[in-house]
Amino acid sequence: MAIARQSVESNVLEFVRRGLPTDTIETEVLAVQAELRDLLTQLEQLVVPEKVEVMSKLGEMFERFVVQVSLIGQVKAGKTALCNALLGESQLLPSDINPWTSVVTSVHLNQSAPRNKHAVFRFFTQDEWDTMVDTGGRIASMANEAEMDTEVEELRAQITDMQRKTEKRLGKNFELLLGNQHAFSGFTPDLIRRYVCLGEDGAENDPEGRFADMTRSADLYLESELFNYPVTFIDTPGVNDPFLVREAMTLESLGKSDICVIVLSAHQALSTSDLALMRILLNLKQHQMVLFINRIDELANPVEQVREIRGRIQETLKAQKLPLDVPIVFGSASWGEAHITKSTDVLTEPSIETLSSIADQQIDNGPVDLSGMTELQSVLNRKAIVEICAPFFEDIINMATALAQQSRGLLGKATSTPEALPIAVDIDQINADIDRLRRDVAEQIDEITAASAKQSRLSFGGAFHEFIFKESRQLVRHLEEGGGVGSWTFDTDKLRRSLNEFYQGNTADMEAEFQSLSRTIFNHMVKLYEMCGEHDPEGLGLSLPILPEPATPVPLMRTMSIDVSGNWLSNWLARKLRRQSYLKKFRDVTSEQMKATIVEIEETGILAFADAAKEQILSFIESNQFAIQEMVGLDDQDRREEYRTNIEKTGTLEGRVDQLTTLVSKLNGLNLRLQQIS
Repeated sequence: MAIARQSVESNVLEFVRRGLPTDTIETEVLAVQAELRDLLTQLEQLVVPEKVEVMSKLGEMFERFVVQVSLIGQVKAGKTALCNALLGESQLLPSDINPWTSVVTSVHLNQSAPRNKHAVFRFFTQDEWDTMVDTGGRIASMANEAEMDTEVEELRAQITDMQRKTEKRLGKNFELLLGNQHAFSGFTPDLIRRYVCLGEDGAENDPEGRFADMTRSADLYLESELFNYPVTFIDTPGVNDPFLVREAMTLESLGKSDICVIVLSAHQALSTSDLALMRILLNLKQHQMVLFINRIDELANPVEQVREIRGRIQETLKAQKLPLDVPIVFGSASWGEAHITKSTDVLTEPSIETLSSIADQQIDNGPVDLSGMTELQSVLNRKAIVEICAPFFEDIINMATALAQQSRGLLGKATSTPEALPIAVDIDQINADIDRLRRDVAEQIDEITAASAKQSRLSFGGAFHEFIFKESRQLVRHLEEGGGVGSWTFDTDKLRRSLNEFYQGNTADMEAEFQSLSRTIFNHMVKLYEMCGEHDPEGLGLSLPILPEPATPVPLMRTMSIDVSGNWLSNWLARKLRRQSYLKKFRDVTSEQMKATIVEIEETGILAFADAAKEQILSFIESNQFAIQEMVGLDDQDRREEYRTNIEKTGTLEGRVDQLTTLVSKLNGLNLRLQQIS
């Protein structure tokens, strides 16, 4: 074996982690980003005083932009090892974490660390801790509703034991940590383990895992040459963690993620029985998903088995009505880490033999990346840069162009002669008109929102009632035919799919109505500008408001009470209840789940989307009302002279107008380049 290891180290490691090929599209987008940063810096010096605050917010928005990538999958699928391999940092994050103590860990690449603290660990608040230890969390609450008395007691006993060990280990520091955080200017793998990985049986003097039970989240900040844009990788606990202690935090990260890398083990890739993972996939958008099939180094014959696994995955995607063109990458995070260390010490002997065998077959084809890291990084780069960065930059360019045009218009008016000025207008009348518009728009948005919420309640209620009706009939038939109940589970996939379709349909209708309303407002503003003598409103930067996107339906990804049906069904039948009694209990549990789901979707989905859209639309009205007031104010000779005097303290008016004209031209050029890419 020593000979094999030496041979692999000298000949085979060249087959993993090759350099990324140059992608002209990605290079072009990143070039646009660099030029846009320079233009925003110039614009900050050129906008009129009234637009300085808005320009400052736009600059902050641009600088704070980051691509969010979440790694999700089953416990022990290799998410953490994959994160290390992608980061090019072997063993940075501990990859042998116990699922009970898994911590949502965010690694921020190429971003400013807060107050120069490159490691920040946040602890549970008192309320969060009390909820977990008193009730056992949400899974215990569901088990309690389903009268799974034994399961509830077992879970609470485990949590009580965890609490006892944690308080003993931390002593008087325990209460001081709740709701607080620890921050460090630097970090090591050993330091990270203290906060995210449980030590040996929670020993009092064992530094490893000392704070793990109490850590709510971990944030690390690194610089990386592997990614040319700001990106955050979020390593999440396994979605099949039976206790769901940190399910809410995992799903919270998915709700704000741009890309989700679903990490699967090659031994059980995308099994249809993996309900925990399926309920997440069913609610993600197509552009969010990337599948990484890990641990091919553990397959007996990877070359042939990869083809078989890919076929099974495609069949499962088709059966679940999921997109068939989702990127699927095969590889081994272990091989990726071996390349980082330039050593096979991190590999098992079977893994080395497999790598050597495949590499021998690839000799004639030239070097390839058997770890899958290069292909995965290429997929992530294309999605991040083309599908996320480019649209964001386009929005920033449009907003910057509007600010430049508005400033240029006001400066141009200040330099105009009295003869060129329009006839005086009644600004009070215009303000009253805009105030009426604002009230009408707010009412219309509220009406659209109320109608959508009502439709959502009807649609969701109908889906749940259909689910109850069909599943009740199937359960009765199953029992009448002598079927056992130990393995019985209710089919919630179809229910989730229906709920997701209704949610996507409702929010799509809301988007269409908000866009139509925005066009109406835009046309109304055009007429107001024309009343003020401005016949080229678009030349002043008047454009449709940029509306937000509806949120990912996180509530539909959560474990439902009915997902634990097998246990509580057996529990009820063991009591020898009559059929109608346990059918009634099933309907009661499902009805309670329906009410909770409807309320949460309405609050976090429909109402949140409507509030964000209303804020954007009303901000658009307010901004243009201010611009009109400034324009009309400059009709007065004294006001115009005062304006000129203030502006000319920082340069000539004519010079700034020319510079803004040039800057608008350059921004339009950047926009054209991005449109050609898309």
